[in-house]
Amino acid sequence: MLEILQRFGAKATFFVIGERVAKFPAELEAIRAAGHEVAQSLRSHPSGTFVVFSAAARIAAEIDRCDVSARYFRAPAGLKNFFVHPALARRNMQLIGWTVRGLDTVSAMARTRSRRGSFAG
Repeated sequence: MLEILQRFGAKATFFVIGERVAKFPAELEAIRAAGHEVAQSLRSHPSGTFVVFSAAARIAAEIDRCDVSARYFRAPAGLKNFFVHPALARRNMQLIGWTVRGLDTVSAMARTRSRRGSFAG
């Protein structure tokens, strides 16, 4: 991915997952060295359960344990609950979302849609 971005002179923001950063620290440094922005998701990226986290402390811990100094945050699968905004505000972070979802976290759905060649529903 970094080679393709370099070939086209493009810059990107990479939203990283803390567990993967811990496992692949060299890749994180390569992203930064290439001049791209690093933003974060959570430590464990619990896309199936994040929206129902009921404790502000649990969300805060997941954000903090990601251990990436970043100003932007993207919730797993774009989902969020009302505990996210205060946790981000205390950390001077901004929530990033999107208006169209590719459903890439639902593997069977993503494969079906990609075969049709459209994400337009």
